Amino acid sequence: RDPAGGMVTTSSAVVQGLSLFGRVRIGELRSVATTTARGRPGMATATYDRELFDVWVDTGSGAPFTCDVCDPGAVLKQINRALTGTATATLGHPDGAFYPKGSPGGYQSVVRRNTAEAMAARSLNDDDATEVPGLELVVFADGRAGRTRQVLQFAAVAAEAHYGIYLLPGESTQPPPAFIAPPVPVIGPVVPPPAPSKPVHVRGKTETFTERVVKRVKAGFGIFAAAPHQAGLLIALWAFLLLPGYLVVRRRLVT
Repeated sequence: RDPAGGMVTTSSAVVQGLSLFGRVRIGELRSVATTTARGRPGMATATYDRELFDVWVDTGSGAPFTCDVCDPGAVLKQINRALTGTATATLGHPDGAFYPKGSPGGYQSVVRRNTAEAMAARSLNDDDATEVPGLELVVFADGRAGRTRQVLQFAAVAAEAHYGIYLLPGESTQPPPAFIAPPVPVIGPVVPPPAPSKPVHVRGKTETFTERVVKRVKAGFGIFAAAPHQAGLLIALWAFLLLPGYLVVRRRLVT
């Protein structure tokens, strides 16, 4: 913890006396990752530094390449030229999600391997490492048996810093509202409710026998007009029911 930076995390790795295939010698490779977070906008930062010292490379043509305090890009170019057909060297880079400015609210900052590089390493070399390698060397020995490779990572580092600020239960960033007195109710004269009125029963008009007969006849004609096929069925039914009575009366009249 730091009064100015909040939460500070530092990760460092150093490799000394590195020799590659007798053609590359590195006196010292140093990687340092630092992350800070203080929980306020603009208060999250991340840095990554890589340094190379005392490098010697046998280029195979003329004088060797040498440097005391070296540029990593220039050294990488000379290593790949010297190890052509044997190995490939690359420099790792931090992912830009929370680097170098961290999250907008200042909650976290992260130094980890670039997402695109990590996906390529996983699919090509079955490498799931998330640290940023100071120098990576892939030695190829592929053949009929399939993929055979050595993945060498030197001075790999990763760092994270998290610092959150939260309100305690019941706290609020808004000022309390001003007190407003409730309105005083106005009391007026008491008015009794109106008395319920007596229910009124309305009797319907009584139909006579003649009116009922006329009504039934109209209903029958309505059936004829609305559904002729149903009217035909009703006529056939009534004819079937009245036929025995008609035959009895006719027989008595004949005798």
